[in-house]
Amino acid sequence: MNLSYEQIPALLPAAVPEFAQSREWRLLDGVADDLPGVVLASFARFLVRLSRETPSSEVINTGLEVAALLWSSNDGLTLVAMRDEFFEALENDPDAVEAMLPRMGQDLREGYIGWVAGG
Repeated sequence: MNLSYEQIPALLPAAVPEFAQSREWRLLDGVADDLPGVVLASFARFLVRLSRETPSSEVINTGLEVAALLWSSNDGLTLVAMRDEFFEALENDPDAVEAMLPRMGQDLREGYIGWVAGG
């Protein structure tokens, strides 16, 4: 499935309903439709928080599967947002990322590691 950048705000809360109930989503306060990259960064912060608070949560796996789907997109804006927003937000909590790396699909994990290495 090829997802576009504009689909991000609708996709994330639909695919991960817990995100739609989260404080990270509430903090978006109605700007979600206009700012897909901001939604993506908020989604990454949601996964980081879950990783710290409930590390065994299956929601983390679901969220990482959705992130992997976005990472596999052929849409250039989506890929830029994954690097500039999602990976950037993950990087702010190295311990949470360390816990999530083994749960990431291979392509997403390699993409993140490559991004961290500067590639």
